[in-house]
Amino acid sequence: MKTEKKTTKRSLDDKKIMSQKICQLYELGGVTLDSCCGELGVTARTFWNWCADVSEIAELFKKAKDAHSRVEKEGIREKASTGLQRLVEGFWVEEEEVEEIYNKKNELVGKRVKKRKKYISPNATAIIFALKNSDPVHWNEDLTMDFGGEEQVFKIGDQTIKFK
Repeated sequence: MKTEKKTTKRSLDDKKIMSQKICQLYELGGVTLDSCCGELGVTARTFWNWCADVSEIAELFKKAKDAHSRVEKEGIREKASTGLQRLVEGFWVEEEEVEEIYNKKNELVGKRVKKRKKYISPNATAIIFALKNSDPVHWNEDLTMDFGGEEQVFKIGDQTIKFK
């Protein structure tokens, strides 16, 4: 017994309308193309086929992809900035330890929860990174030496280094 695959023929206008909705969802960021397509009952493969067949849909998706990328980068930048700020300032975390209590028959009779606050000190590497990137004029490590045109010779072990 053969099972027939159900196919739905959509008009070009329907494809454009659905593609526009898919692209609007995708532009928001934080979602995948598969999830946007699934929201409207279309597979991502079908959407890709529409992009290949209809240049207007392809152009619409290109714009949505650019917007999606921009939103994702802004989100990452914001999270990185927040994380760096926490590492520079230090922060408190609450740790929780759960201890299970058993009776003589090895049956669980209760749990003891210990909570404690712990301070995470500022991170020296994060502070250096922040200073170098926020104020490179004062925190840059590049050294410029002017020897007044004279040749300088430094001997370190068996090595000889010459500067002009």
